[in-house]
Amino acid sequence: MRYTHEEMELALAELTKNAKPMHGFVAALFACMPTTALCYVISTMTAIPLVTLIIPPVIIGLTARFVGRTYYIKHRLPIGMIGSAMYLISLGILQLNPAFTLLLPITFYIAFSTAKIKLNPVDIWAFEGLELGTFGTKTDGNIEKKHKVILE
Repeated sequence: MRYTHEEMELALAELTKNAKPMHGFVAALFACMPTTALCYVISTMTAIPLVTLIIPPVIIGLTARFVGRTYYIKHRLPIGMIGSAMYLISLGILQLNPAFTLLLPITFYIAFSTAKIKLNPVDIWAFEGLELGTFGTKTDGNIEKKHKVILE
């Protein structure tokens, strides 16, 4: 499916307008409070520690997704760090073996990836066009057409 140049520019402008990375960061910080309470509740139960340690980064990432609506990697890195810090705090609350710190990169990736919004096909085309530099030329979004113009 092809999109026009204007549709892709409009989609990219809408994505950047709706993205609020600072709101996502603050939401991730506020999400640490309920996840800490959840860790206290889970510590009284006899549950599988690995499952209980994955829940806080998921909650942090999802709250950052719905509040921040970010797609760029640089906006989601602090959210992954907050998820990893919450994982370390959860290790301390549950008093588990320090060998569980080896799972720290996995929890970072969980919080980092759940904070990413899902893109529409026109948004994907807009990001590809931005990377290729086709927004500088007036075409209908057809990349082959731009290359044909350059070669002729």
